[in-house]
Amino acid sequence: MYKSALLVSVEPGPWWHELPAAVRRYVRRTTTERFGGVRARSGAIVRAILIGDREGLDAATTERLIAAGTYHVIAISGGNVALVTLVVVLCLRRLLRPPRLVAAAALGAVAAYGWTVEIEPSLVRAVVTAAVWLSAEAIGVRAPPMRTFSLAILVIVGADPLMVIRPGAWLSFGATLGILLCAGRLAAWVADAARAGDRGQSEGEEDATEGGGGATQGTRGGSAGDTVRTTGAPWHTRWRQLVRSAAAVGAATVAAELVLMPVGAATFSRVSLAGLPLNFIAIPAMAVVQGAGALALVPEPFGWLSGPGVLVAHVAATVLVDSARLVDWLPWLAWRVAPPPGVVLVAYYAALAVVLAGPLVGGVPRRAERGARIVLVVMVLAVATGPLTALARPPRGTLRVTFLDVGQGDAVVVQLPGRQVLLVDAGAVIEGFDAGERIVAPALWALGVSKVDWVVVTHADADHIGGVAAIVKEFGVREVWEGVPVAHAPLRAALRREVDQRDIVWRELRRGDRWYSGDAVVEVLHPPEPDWERPRVRNDDSVVIRIRHGPLDLLLTGDVGQAVEDALPLAGDAGAVRILKAAHHGSRTSTGPGLLARYRPWTAIVSAGRNNTFGHPAPEVLDRLTEADVLVLRTDRDGAVMVESRLPPSPSASSPLVTMRTWRGRRWDVAVMPGARTGEVTATVSGS
Repeated sequence: MYKSALLVSVEPGPWWHELPAAVRRYVRRTTTERFGGVRARSGAIVRAILIGDREGLDAATTERLIAAGTYHVIAISGGNVALVTLVVVLCLRRLLRPPRLVAAAALGAVAAYGWTVEIEPSLVRAVVTAAVWLSAEAIGVRAPPMRTFSLAILVIVGADPLMVIRPGAWLSFGATLGILLCAGRLAAWVADAARAGDRGQSEGEEDATEGGGGATQGTRGGSAGDTVRTTGAPWHTRWRQLVRSAAAVGAATVAAELVLMPVGAATFSRVSLAGLPLNFIAIPAMAVVQGAGALALVPEPFGWLSGPGVLVAHVAATVLVDSARLVDWLPWLAWRVAPPPGVVLVAYYAALAVVLAGPLVGGVPRRAERGARIVLVVMVLAVATGPLTALARPPRGTLRVTFLDVGQGDAVVVQLPGRQVLLVDAGAVIEGFDAGERIVAPALWALGVSKVDWVVVTHADADHIGGVAAIVKEFGVREVWEGVPVAHAPLRAALRREVDQRDIVWRELRRGDRWYSGDAVVEVLHPPEPDWERPRVRNDDSVVIRIRHGPLDLLLTGDVGQAVEDALPLAGDAGAVRILKAAHHGSRTSTGPGLLARYRPWTAIVSAGRNNTFGHPAPEVLDRLTEADVLVLRTDRDGAVMVESRLPPSPSASSPLVTMRTWRGRRWDVAVMPGARTGEVTATVSGS
């Protein structure tokens, strides 16, 4: 039954929902009006810092801030809450004499601020931590920072247990923990060094003064010495204050980086050192944007006050964003890495815990602490350089094909025997989640791939082409290949613009195209030369590729239907181990009985999303595969599937071996007997 939209009415929610929503709407409307035109980007920065609304930020700005390690300043977190608390305390300290009343008022202001802005893990952590601390101050209890932080975590996780699995929560909690554990010690080391330098300089000045006084033997020499000491002391005082402030910011940045570097590498496949110097600019700029941005929101009839606020906020936001261009000038300050393996993460944090906890708890043997420091340095290098990725590359002469789990989409990495890399499709971009950036790229780094030679776009559907742009940006792609072009397809047009900007070769594949890499041959079976222009993307125009290497024969079928499958030219000797990538994610319109009878696969791999709305793979397809005695692997259940083919070094050596394993730990080893030919299952299979 369907109802007319005229019968649907929108009712207002409760006031505790409507009031903060109204405040956010006012901020969005006012910043759009007052930061319009050339200042639109600055208005988006102001909205992000004031209310956590980052929808107005363009992708280039977001990517630049992430690469520079300063994206955290536009995510509402401890800095924003601390600034609100500081302003309230400074304003009320003279009005409310008892400090407890000031703390209570600040608690109310922090609660109101947290209630108004967009909810995110860093904000929840900061507000709860501030609330715990201010509550303790209001009742006259001095709570140690670590105890306050621990109580805040208990409150947050108790209210939302799923918070512990969110990367945003890991980053927020980890940064705070690192600052609490490390920043004080790091700042103290810098301050001690500064004081030692001051003492040495003061002693030198005193020696010089005494010498000058002795030489003159009069009051003039003494006055000069007094003048030196009088004018020098304030300068040294200001210098020490500056060093302490810089040490505090630097120590907080280094401390947070120590804790978060492995998490960032594992989550975002990125290590950035640019944040170490840039935070000295970004953090003050964020504070200025927050203060001036709030002034820019002053309503009428006092709107004239907003002019200076808009100007100052615009300048500060520009400084904040443009400072991140440092990574464009010095690209070695930020680089991509493979997600570190679990053993590296465990060793890293175990060593870090020993190094940090040793002086706090006492009783840790000096030798153990020294060993932990060595392990920590080694693990830092392991995370930052990814030396294990070199071991992940297949040996020369080995063919490796990895079917990635990208949800409802396709992505196949082909590492050829000649060390070239072919990528077939790269998943989708759905609601801001880019499978190319978040799944395919980390997988490539983990597989030891730093450069992709060729990218094949089987067709321009979103679940195949969506993630390709991210790969083009990161992996120095030499050529991008497609089948039948559809000039007006939006995703294809956007990718073509990106490719042309980077001077990458774009070419069309046709049936009969073939190239070799070592002992492997890659052949295009479809599409033929089109005889009419396509107004839209068609599944049956997908590129179909066949890869053969010794006993292994793989057929990658895109999204073609049964009619195209039945017309595929499968002539020639097929390998003894035939693996089929089921077309169209296991749709009932593909993987027909005709193809199964002609190709006779040993295994079919279905790339589909868990609980997808299309019902893939279709029960009819699974039944057909079962009746044909085909082993079925599914990325939604088995995860990524990796197939390797190795040839013996000489004809007299042991038989060729094909290995297939899944991310969830299933494995098959296939030893092919000499003389195995099409249709002869003369192979020894071990595994399950």
